Amino acid sequence: MDIEAVAARALKAALGVPAYLEAPKEAPEEFITVEATRATGGFADRVALDIDCLAPPNSRKRAKALAERVMGAVPELCSEPCIFAPAVANWYRMNEPDTNRSRYVVQVELTVCE
Repeated sequence: MDIEAVAARALKAALGVPAYLEAPKEAPEEFITVEATRATGGFADRVALDIDCLAPPNSRKRAKALAERVMGAVPELCSEPCIFAPAVANWYRMNEPDTNRSRYVVQVELTVCE
């Protein structure tokens, strides 16, 4: 399973905002990116995802509001086949260094059984 693609598609549907696996060069004002940062492997693969919530520069409140929406949608990832126990593990602010976009990162842990 391409957990990054599955999570991006599910969050895009739940939130109504663009979701990517890599930030596009011509990015919309607000969007999210999904990146797998850890996987244990095996049948019950424990996966960590970083979900970047980006807004225009100097729009910290918009980025934080998007992150809060993502955190609210994370439990619904279990409605996807083979995904179990999705939960927010952490979240923090970290502006995007190349573009200075406002960004919050939501760290998610879940189990993929295939």
